[in-house]
Amino acid sequence: MSNLEITKQVPLSRQLLEAVEDRINELGIKFPEYIRHLILADTKMMSNNVLYLTKEQERDIDEAFRDVQKGRVTELKSDKDIDCHFKKLDS
Repeated sequence: MSNLEITKQVPLSRQLLEAVEDRINELGIKFPEYIRHLILADTKMMSNNVLYLTKEQERDIDEAFRDVQKGRVTELKSDKDIDCHFKKLDS
């Protein structure tokens, strides 16, 4: 069983939702990942005694965000794209 057992619904204005969708598309991540990241960043500032992620996990997430922001990502939209990408890596 997953440790993600609680779901919350948050009403958003259309304008805010569109802004969030623009941002997650820019980052190449999914909505839940983005919201969890924001919550973790905010609650970490408020309480340094609570451990939500290991330091290694935090470093990995920070590195992934930096990679996305610097354009060091490859978007693969189809099975063909995936096959071509990995063939190039093997070369």
